[in-house]
Amino acid sequence: MKAIILAAGTSSRTKKNKLTMVVNDKELIKYAVDSIKNFVDKVIIVTGFYTDEISNIFKEEEKVSVIYNEQFKLGEITSLKKGILEADDDVLILPGDFPLVHKKTFEIIASDNNEVIVPRYFNEIGYPIKLSIKESKLFLKEGITSDLISFIKKRTPIYYDLLDKGTVFDLNTIEDIRRFEEIITKN
Repeated sequence: MKAIILAAGTSSRTKKNKLTMVVNDKELIKYAVDSIKNFVDKVIIVTGFYTDEISNIFKEEEKVSVIYNEQFKLGEITSLKKGILEADDDVLILPGDFPLVHKKTFEIIASDNNEVIVPRYFNEIGYPIKLSIKESKLFLKEGITSDLISFIKKRTPIYYDLLDKGTVFDLNTIEDIRRFEEIITKN
């Protein structure tokens, strides 16, 4: 199984690359990568706007590869498809700005052998989402206007209702990053 970390965005709401911002001596994207890497054979980070900066962070990590999505401006679906093509395996999908998913959540999602596995937090779909290689190949046929959640709703997913707010906690604003810093400083 491979992990796909989606990291091609422009960070428009933070006005600078949020994934390379440092919190407690560690870049934000490293929190996401470190949380998932023990559950997969390889971590594939799909970049776009900030390729060089993200590549430099992981240049010495054997288990991590950074690939550039030339079509990132067309939307997240193009990055996910690029990652799926690179993986050619079952995949765990996690946006790079989801740093607080619990280890137990990864264990539950990664160990389930069904075709589409989705965590939820109080009925809100979260991450990581697992797709079998079969479902990944079907996703590749989706049109440019589709997205992962729409695809999942057309399938027969297995949902896990978990008390893990990290599955839905993403870092969209500077305020979100400050809250994240408070959370990890307390732990």
